[in-house]
Amino acid sequence: MEKNLCIKLYFAKFQPVFPLVHAASFRPSSESALLLLSICSLGALFVGSAGAFARGRAIFMKLNKAILASWEAYLYQGGREALAVAQAATLGQTYGMLSGNPHDLLMTESFHGTIIAWARQAGMFRRGGSDHLQAVAARSFTSTDALESAWRSWAQAEETVRVVLALHIHDSEFAVIFHHEPLLRHDPRRLPRCSSEPLFGAANAAQWHSMLMSATLQDTTAKGVEDGQGQAPVMHAYGLLAGQMAAICEMRGATLDDPGAASDVRRRLTSWYETHFPSVRASSRDTLCLAILWHEAFMALYISFDLLERVIGREGSQGDDEDVRRICAWVNKVEGRRCLMHAALIYKRLQALPISATPAIHVPKALFYAGLVIYCHVKFRSAAVAAAHGDLDMAEIRASELRYTADLPAAAIHQPDSSSLYGIADLLRRQGHWELSRRFGFILEALIDDLTGSGADGH
Repeated sequence: MEKNLCIKLYFAKFQPVFPLVHAASFRPSSESALLLLSICSLGALFVGSAGAFARGRAIFMKLNKAILASWEAYLYQGGREALAVAQAATLGQTYGMLSGNPHDLLMTESFHGTIIAWARQAGMFRRGGSDHLQAVAARSFTSTDALESAWRSWAQAEETVRVVLALHIHDSEFAVIFHHEPLLRHDPRRLPRCSSEPLFGAANAAQWHSMLMSATLQDTTAKGVEDGQGQAPVMHAYGLLAGQMAAICEMRGATLDDPGAASDVRRRLTSWYETHFPSVRASSRDTLCLAILWHEAFMALYISFDLLERVIGREGSQGDDEDVRRICAWVNKVEGRRCLMHAALIYKRLQALPISATPAIHVPKALFYAGLVIYCHVKFRSAAVAAAHGDLDMAEIRASELRYTADLPAAAIHQPDSSSLYGIADLLRRQGHWELSRRFGFILEALIDDLTGSGADGH
């Protein structure tokens, strides 16, 4: 009974924020045994009991050993079996990211390159995007069996594309978390294009084919067929935005100090927003929390997250004197104020997230770094700069967030205090079912105590 509950909770809660498995055609079987274990380990996080969490982690540990012991056999079988083990490993990586256990995180980061190598050996990176839809849409099926077979073949091809997208997203996340260059080349021209979520979520072959035909009638171009009912593939937009974040990680410490390079990154991020975000502009439709990732990318552009972590004592009880001097200078510059604006907007957006909604996998980290940015401004910003209410000329905000900044209190930018940190810590404690969120919340609580003890909390 608990296994069935975990499977149901996975598809109800986690699938919407990381749509990797084709739910309608998924059936537990011997060829998908490892994938089923991965699904159960993630689903266990949503049961809500300590016992279920412990069993989920036990499954995760056994799963890693099972994959390492059997990957070669699955890979040589190819087809559905190779795809299932790649999905299982990718979901296992996701569990390790979110469990909040440092050992799990280190193990998954070490395992990341291996999964990429397996996917390459299985030919997953050679597959095209949704080109297979063109042939399917042009066919007329004379039997239900033929339609069912075409649907399942399409689903397997679509899942393959989504594994590649997920690996790009993970690669970007690991680059941010561990402050190193990405392993993959995040070239947007080489990123495979998936189909839209409505098409991927079609309940059966007949509904899927009807949606394809409807899209073909509306628009006979390739884009019309790929998108399915004219909606942009949100998972593809996710992969593209993660690639921009990966590019920032690669440039950090190399060319990012060049004003021209930073300006180019801002232009590309603003272009992404204008191109891909209109279809999910309404907060209630931004299921993958792409606006949060977009703001996080701008924060990464304006400040090194590695520096933020060192300043709060990652490598000792107190930050290095040189690091503290760098932060003191940064919070008093326009880049520091711009970063604070994006941090405040992350907090504002997540305040509006329904408590029943599952946050995307990047949200805990983005909210935590937003908290660190606010903490540094409260602790290190000079009174003279805080009192100067100059206008912030931010092209990315003008292009995208006017309706949000209009409601943002001026004090959140010009006179930040610890009240926002209390709110962020509370959000992290209540946010979803990730233990990682709660651990981040505990760190922010310690920083709040530091501000209170030093009298720098703004009250």
